[in-house]
Amino acid sequence: MKKQSSLFRNAYQSLLFLCFSTLLGACSNYTQEEKFIAQMYRQSIDSENYATAAGILEHWLASDSLAKNSHWQDSLAYVYLKMENYGACEAVCTKLLEKDSFKVAVIEMLALSLHSQGKIPQAAQAYQRLVPKSRNVHHAYILAQLQLELNQLFSALSTVQFALSLSYLPSDWVEVYTQENKCQRVPVEAALIYLKGVVLEKLNPTQNKQLAKEAYEQAIQLAPEFLVAKKKLTDLIATF
Repeated sequence: MKKQSSLFRNAYQSLLFLCFSTLLGACSNYTQEEKFIAQMYRQSIDSENYATAAGILEHWLASDSLAKNSHWQDSLAYVYLKMENYGACEAVCTKLLEKDSFKVAVIEMLALSLHSQGKIPQAAQAYQRLVPKSRNVHHAYILAQLQLELNQLFSALSTVQFALSLSYLPSDWVEVYTQENKCQRVPVEAALIYLKGVVLEKLNPTQNKQLAKEAYEQAIQLAPEFLVAKKKLTDLIATF
């Protein structure tokens, strides 16, 4: 999905480590033939030839001995994600989590796959599983967006407050889309405070008017060129 491109790139960086560390950690136990295939797999990943990488993993997982190794299934899910074969990624992740429900990287891949397929309620559930484990501000930001989209306003407000309590850097950013559907990069803190204002306004447009105004003003203070926050603030001020 276009709107998740920056978050996908962040996720891929962490998942790529999973793929390579699995290979490096296991190579000492391979036969010469297996080491050769592992090298082919690594070269496929390096050259971003994910179709070949998927074929290698699918072939290996057809072996009873290798099928028992969940690390290869993790890697196959990752490759499917890179191929944007989200349905296949979802299927592999769902199977893996039936055996081990605490694998953070797998929950992340499942959440990304569901979101990319437009399965919003299921994606929100996956992110609800993920956020307490990863404590990642980007994951929490997505969850708050999904909850807002589902009109789960009290949950969205709670998620925003939780996200703001997490560790993040002033340089951490997310992509927000303007009224013209153009991408704008803003600090994650500003984006979260803006979301807080939106949720407060939706919860009670009259009673929360001042609180929403303060949230938009704070978001703009953090990101002076934050276009949608400036538009929201202008529209809100006109109602006073």
